[in-house]
Amino acid sequence: MLYTRIKVLFTAVPVFAFLMVCMMGCSGAEQSPVFSPDIPLARDDAGNSSHQLWGYWMLSVNEDHTVVEATPLRSVESHFNIRTYLEDSPCINCLRIAGVSPGTPGTIEVTIELRHPFPGQDWFTGFDVRGIVMFKGGHEFPASGLTASDATIGDAELLNADGFTRLFNPVEYAPGTKPGYLMEYSQGKLANDTGVVSTLNPFRYFYT
Repeated sequence: MLYTRIKVLFTAVPVFAFLMVCMMGCSGAEQSPVFSPDIPLARDDAGNSSHQLWGYWMLSVNEDHTVVEATPLRSVESHFNIRTYLEDSPCINCLRIAGVSPGTPGTIEVTIELRHPFPGQDWFTGFDVRGIVMFKGGHEFPASGLTASDATIGDAELLNADGFTRLFNPVEYAPGTKPGYLMEYSQGKLANDTGVVSTLNPFRYFYT
């Protein structure tokens, strides 16, 4: 399978964690990139069953009832950290660094490639796939208590971010604190243990 490729531009030497986030559904309206909506999965009987709805569609039927067209009604139902699928099992090299080159003075350009971890099983589909880059965060926002990397004080920083998110940071999503490993932080092969990691982190979108 072909890899989907993005380029990320960093300041300084990047020592970071890189997480892949796959969201089931995508938001029809633009949401804040910092505070992601926390919408519970809909259940078939007000929470008394293990059955959950992972998708909604609007069906359009033509006048002679010969054609039915299904249009997905997408919203951000849930977020999943799929890093383990890409680096541990079932795939061990579906997330990789394809190249590193110097950029403008003080920056480096890194090409990161992503491959579907389930070859031939395209029904495993997610929307809004993001790569979240986590650095040591030396800048604190007093009002929220969030921390972020800041190149002006010597941190490495992602310069071409598509947005910022709190999702899966190791403080609020520490291992063992959420319902399952897909809902929490996990340290990947591209990560170095810096001791202090930001709670507000930049991300880049992957497009197929």
